[in-house]
Amino acid sequence: MHGAGNDFVVIDLRDGTPPPTPDLAARLADRHTGVGCDQILTIEPPRAEGSVASYRIWNADGSNSEQCGNGARCIAAWLVREGSAQGDRFVIDSPLASHAVDVLGDGQYAVAMGVPLFEPAKVPLIGFAHPREEYLLPLQGETVRFAAVSMGNPHAVIEVGLVDAAPVERVGGLLQQHASFPKSVNVGFAQVMGPEHARLRVFERGVGETLACGSGACAAAVTLMHRGRLQRDARISLPGGDLRIQWPGDGQPVLGAHEVAAWLRRHPGFLKQFPDLALTLVVPRDDGPTASLASYQLDVLREKNRELARRLADLGATAQVNERLAVRTHQLTLALMKQDNAADTLRAMAASLQEDFAGDLVRLVVHAPVAGLEQAEWLQVLAADDAQLGPFRDCLKDGEPICGRLHSDKNAVLYGARSEEVQTTALLPLPGVGLIAVGSHDPNRFYPGMGTLFLRMMGEALVTGLKRFAD
Repeated sequence: MHGAGNDFVVIDLRDGTPPPTPDLAARLADRHTGVGCDQILTIEPPRAEGSVASYRIWNADGSNSEQCGNGARCIAAWLVREGSAQGDRFVIDSPLASHAVDVLGDGQYAVAMGVPLFEPAKVPLIGFAHPREEYLLPLQGETVRFAAVSMGNPHAVIEVGLVDAAPVERVGGLLQQHASFPKSVNVGFAQVMGPEHARLRVFERGVGETLACGSGACAAAVTLMHRGRLQRDARISLPGGDLRIQWPGDGQPVLGAHEVAAWLRRHPGFLKQFPDLALTLVVPRDDGPTASLASYQLDVLREKNRELARRLADLGATAQVNERLAVRTHQLTLALMKQDNAADTLRAMAASLQEDFAGDLVRLVVHAPVAGLEQAEWLQVLAADDAQLGPFRDCLKDGEPICGRLHSDKNAVLYGARSEEVQTTALLPLPGVGLIAVGSHDPNRFYPGMGTLFLRMMGEALVTGLKRFAD
């Protein structure tokens, strides 16, 4: 069986047959010498009152997993097919919890996946005491930024600009082996395509990259929804197909089964087998209640052409924005190099960030006083060991920019009495110097995962400019 390409060997053990050993599970899952699958699912007697059955998950390497969203849907389909589950709703038990299943018809199922847990100890993620929107870990000379969430099993979610080019196997493998994840971790690489759509690739524990991962889709969705990057009902596209995820924000996310549309796209000849269905379809139109499929398809193609034109225009606009940023960054670099002292260099930096880069509130924090620089709202002098910099220790240590909403304690240090004005910030640590903060009134101006290339270049230019005046 498979769910969106995530394939399973399903074994019904309700007759008392013992479960497979880890070695047998690994041999069964081997695609060269065994049956071949991503995971093995065993159906067993229910553990909770009112449940139809329970199931366990065996990864391809023989290890056990706590949760599998696509596996839960396949178990549900099995139980309905052989008659154990009846009605529009029933309950099945995973290794850690019970899950309600809604039968949607046409072989489609929705599974309540449980409440996502963001506390590091519950993921589990070692080395962090409190939940963060984004964590940083050094991996072989680079710093990886990720979110962490438990869907009953541990997940790390990395937002990327282009999912097709994401280093899934390399970074996924390194994170899985990192000591910060004592139970290893499933690693998802997500690209936001729009407010209701994201693409995802998942490197699963004990398996590697798979065509789909239901719990991984839930983890990516709730992470992006929590950040405000996705709406609460969104489509997650994986290599094997689409999954619909719904999460109200304070309850259980639902792995929806609206993949029927994706299935029809992969089987365009379906209506040839059922011509009577085409006659009964009602296609809404703006200028009337119904229309023929041919007419409707023509309208759809026209709209697709318009959408492609809009996307092309968006790409052109993005290129223009990047060109303007490149020019401004170059001009800033030249301006910094023209200054005769450190004070004027810092003044030029602050002025450019506010005027040329539209920063609503610009703040520069330096570790040592600068000769000739009077007090200014945009300047703070805080020694590297100053207690006020405590909230920024990780940022200063890692040397990585942070974009998005800052915690109130960080805002208070940077913006003081005006901290309530700031919705989002681009924060750049300056090695040996201090840090730069560009605050915005716009809640969507800066966000986790956004590109920071030009910000890094400006920071490097400032540090280089200041080195000319070092004693």
